[in-house]
Amino acid sequence: MVVLSKIFSRIIIVTNQQGVGKGLMNEEDLESIHTMLTTEVRLSGGRIDAIYAATCLKDEDTKKMRKPNTGMLLLAQEQFEEIDFKKSIIVGDSISDLQMGHALGLITIACNNSQIHEHADYNIPNLTGILALLEYK
Repeated sequence: MVVLSKIFSRIIIVTNQQGVGKGLMNEEDLESIHTMLTTEVRLSGGRIDAIYAATCLKDEDTKKMRKPNTGMLLLAQEQFEEIDFKKSIIVGDSISDLQMGHALGLITIACNNSQIHEHADYNIPNLTGILALLEYK
């Protein structure tokens, strides 16, 4: 969404992708999906600054990356040093998204999942709901 790119200095996706660890897809398939996603967003005038994916299910170090663990967010902060978690927002549709956000002090927003709304700081029905939440004009 173009408007979100204007509001936020960084837009980062963190995603658990156990399908790779289970052998249902490979890293190249996942990279292809991410490339298509970022291209479509860019062509519509928006941007995604980075995508971090936790794919392994067995390696102990890699498990630290899987949500609700905070490894992917810490990697993002290493890459983009200006990230301040106390001024950051995480939008998610699962409890592990919210738990990861809470662990680092992010503002948590549950999107399109009434089953986790009590765990979030805010709730929205869809991504457009962010604009209403922020009272964007």
